[in-house]
Amino acid sequence: QTGEVRFSLNGKWAFKTDPNNTGEQEKWFAENYTASGWENMEVPGNWDTHNEYAHFSGKGWYRRTVEVPQNWQGKTVQLHFE
Repeated sequence: QTGEVRFSLNGKWAFKTDPNNTGEQEKWFAENYTASGWENMEVPGNWDTHNEYAHFSGKGWYRRTVEVPQNWQGKTVQLHFE
């Protein structure tokens, strides 16, 4: 597309497994939630390649704060995941 700008979100993200399914109830997704004690996980990546998560089955949460350019205000922004 003409005028398309790409902004990579690759890199270290905060990551935590949710074996007790409490993340939604505790609002781990909320902007003001502090992800202290979370591990840094490389994205793109696969938690199965880490020994401590190799046999985990359940939800995993990723968090990252991103500041987008000011000139994006009022524009359509799309996230693409592979």
